[in-house]
Parts: sequence; structure tokens; C-alpha cells
Amino acid sequence: MKIFLMENYMEKKSYEIQGKTLTQGEMTLGQTKRLIASTTKLVGADVTKIKDVSSAVSWLVDNNLIDQALDVILVGDKNGIIWDDLTNTQLEAIVSDFLSFNGEWIGKLSDSLKNLLKSPAPVMKKTISGKS
Repeated sequence: MKIFLMENYMEKKSYEIQGKTLTQGEMTLGQTKRLIASTTKLVGADVTKIKDVSSAVSWLVDNNLIDQALDVILVGDKNGIIWDDLTNTQLEAIVSDFLSFNGEWIGKLSDSLKNLLKSPAPVMKKTISGKS
């Protein structure tokens, strides 16, 4: 089986944060799993509210996910980094780049979650013997 890979499809972005260089690009499967695991624990958190950088930051902060999200999407030695010390300019750049790299995927995920939440839960029917 051949897998087509476009070289340099999207460049990675680098950030100097508290003396360390961290990067991000399009998320990997592992990052996706970690991000989904942290967001699916939320009940009633509406991901469809994420429309732009400002709403993404607000959503992450409101749901206490900003530190986890930064830890997932940024790659490099994050040991000792204090996320609360990021400047607003740094945060805006990171989230803006994240949405640029992953915006299409986030849209599809948001639509899937929205449809899943609208679907009625399956009803289990019992047979005459009482087994489902």
C-alpha cells in the first residue's frame, strides 16, 4: 500500500517560550487522541462556539483546558514552563497557528460532535424472556 505524502505541506511554527523552543504543526494522531480525551470529559461544553482565535481561547479558559491544550499542541521540552506566564501575544500566535494548521479538522470534529449530541440515544428493547 502506498501512502502519498506531500513534502512541506505545512511548515511547522516555532516559538521561544521562557528560554525554550517549542514547535507546532498539523496535529498527529497521538496529539488528536490526547486532545479529544481531555475535551470529551466535559459535559455541556459546546465546541461549536469556537469560531476564531478569541473564541477558542475563551472556550479553553472557560473549560479549564488551556494548559492541557498547550501541552498537547506544542512539541518540545515543556518541563518547567509556566503557562500562566505566556503573554497574550504569544497565546494569540499559538492559537491562531493551531487553527490554521488544524481548522478543517476542528470543523469536521465540531460537526460530528454536534450531530452526535442531536441523535437520540438508542433504546434497548427487552424480549419476552426479559433479555435485551
